[in-house]
Amino acid sequence: MRIHLTTVLLIGTTLFLLSGRGFAASEMEALEELKNCARTEDSAARIACYEELGKRVLGEESIKTAEVAVVESVSSQPEPQRLPDDLGIANKEDTNSAKDKSYRGHVRSCGQLSDDRWYFVFDNEQLWKQSGAGRYRFRECDFDVTITKDFFGYKMKIDGGKTLRVKRER
Repeated sequence: MRIHLTTVLLIGTTLFLLSGRGFAASEMEALEELKNCARTEDSAARIACYEELGKRVLGEESIKTAEVAVVESVSSQPEPQRLPDDLGIANKEDTNSAKDKSYRGHVRSCGQLSDDRWYFVFDNEQLWKQSGAGRYRFRECDFDVTITKDFFGYKMKIDGGKTLRVKRER
């Protein structure tokens, strides 16, 4: 006896809904409205349908509250400073002054050395080298980074990507 997948899904969904653990009536209505929005061929009308449904389902007030919370959390974080010229120089006394601060910089070029570690040249001509272990690949060497100091040295976080240990070379 061969049972089609559609039949199994239909029976399972029906049993689920009848068991009282399924969607409430308002959720079923919202689901139907969502399907209607998806069927709309005109993209502007489809987007308007989704937005209207979203406002009704979530409630206008909850959307405004979420937007305020996001703005407050972003604004409460300290803005990173630009990369200072003396950051990471061994003979400079930056051990305590740089700790717990973050610095922004732009890598304009990079390359791989013979020991498979990478070097990074910043816009201000600073040269930093990968100090930690790990194999990395970079397709392009034109990105913004944040450098922070911790107990072990410096970490470089590439915007939207990897974090690696680095050391200032010049």
